[in-house]
Amino acid sequence: MAGLLRPRSGEVCLEGQPLMRYSSWERGQKLGFLSQMGGVPEGLTVEETVALGRTPYLGLLGREGPEDQEAVLWAMEVTETLFLRSRPLSQLSGGELQRVLLARALAAQPHYLLLDEPTAHLDLRHQAEFLTLMEKLRRQGVGVLTVLHDPNLARSADRVAFVVEGRLWAMGQPAEVLQEERLCGVYGPGVQVRMVEGQPVVLLGG
Repeated sequence: MAGLLRPRSGEVCLEGQPLMRYSSWERGQKLGFLSQMGGVPEGLTVEETVALGRTPYLGLLGREGPEDQEAVLWAMEVTETLFLRSRPLSQLSGGELQRVLLARALAAQPHYLLLDEPTAHLDLRHQAEFLTLMEKLRRQGVGVLTVLHDPNLARSADRVAFVVEGRLWAMGQPAEVLQEERLCGVYGPGVQVRMVEGQPVVLLGG
């Protein structure tokens, strides 16, 4: 979906057009991508890394303008990484690095965010803040597609696609997909689902 691989069959469309018809620059402006591996550059500071998210806008000369600098500052502010701006990546904790890479994806101010395990290495506070940020971006019209392994982190989504061993198991609203019987069929007995403030909460029983 990020345009890194060609589909084996069919095609992936973005805004009504096959994804592969977009240039790499156009894809970079429309899609923000955070992979599980991260793709961490060596020898850069936090601010330099976040600024890489503006690459699709810089053109052949590669010069940053005021809009680029504002986007980089905004991305660091919303991910709480501004205080790290001068620090080398090699000196960051796992959680700090994950937030910096998210800031890099946000710096492009994309129409859509593709995130693979974005809450990995984040503590509970930053997980909650991440979900709040995704909700804010969604209200601003940014599409967010996230791969998660914790069903409780998926309950704030508009729609959930439950994939098991590469096959689509179920898809719908969180309350429709995160049902006890269905989850027991995937995770085994002992899974319980409780509704809290209208949202399903998945518990592992003894």
